[in-house]
Amino acid sequence: MPLDPLPNVPAIPQPSGTIESLQESVIALKEAVEDMSGQIGDPLDRVVTFRDLIRLNLISVPASQSTQSRMAYLTEADLQELRNRISALDGLPP
Repeated sequence: MPLDPLPNVPAIPQPSGTIESLQESVIALKEAVEDMSGQIGDPLDRVVTFRDLIRLNLISVPASQSTQSRMAYLTEADLQELRNRISALDGLPP
């Protein structure tokens, strides 16, 4: 099933050679990043980060890696649990 575009995120205009078009594109990029990061707009349109998934105990972080270099990763069990929880939320079969 194709996903609908986010309702509050307009297309970013292609800049041309004018200062005005560059400014319009930069402002659109700024608004898109702010919307996706949850700084503005509907909180339901915010992107999900690895930190969110870690906080929800949906993915693991290797304990052996330092804080500076650690990489979050999905184990097969994590991935299956995530699929189950997402399916339960939107009524889709796992």
